[in-house]
Amino acid sequence: MIKNNIKALRLTKHLSQEQLAEKAKVSVRTIQRLEAGEDASISTLNLVAGALGVEVGDLFPRTDSAKQQEKFSLQMHNFNHNCTNVMKNLRTLSGFTILATLL
Repeated sequence: MIKNNIKALRLTKHLSQEQLAEKAKVSVRTIQRLEAGEDASISTLNLVAGALGVEVGDLFPRTDSAKQQEKFSLQMHNFNHNCTNVMKNLRTLSGFTILATLL
């Protein structure tokens, strides 16, 4: 059994299993199997994700490691942004120091 978000996504889009199946061009039984956590091919997952307007990865819950990776990426982005600001400030201060020395 593979935990997935297909039913929740379907319900947020206000779709019945039949409507999703029709949109995805798969059988209702396929939707039922997916929602029950059975395996599916990547092509089937692509069809269902497309019908729901999401990426295939969005069909599955994020793992703790994925959440941690996302948090780390955000922290690194903020760190890089802060470093850039510090370097700009240092360049500005250097310019003032040179200017003050010349005066």
